Amino acid sequence: SNAEAAQGADIILSVNLSTVAETVASEVRPVLQPGQLYAELNTASPATKRAVADIVEPSGALPVDVAIMAPVPPK
Repeated sequence: SNAEAAQGADIILSVNLSTVAETVASEVRPVLQPGQLYAELNTASPATKRAVADIVEPSGALPVDVAIMAPVPPK
């Protein structure tokens, strides 16, 4: 699961489609810890990036917006 992959990591790289960015952040939020970096890497809008940060910040983890200049193609 996403939560199992994120648990205990120092840095979490969330590389996914912008349409699921908030869902993924919500899935991992229960295991996030203060001081972890949650790097959001996708082509999401500023509003979506802010929504992800709003999900992550209450855990004490640090949201990081990593800009990607072109869409990540789906598999």
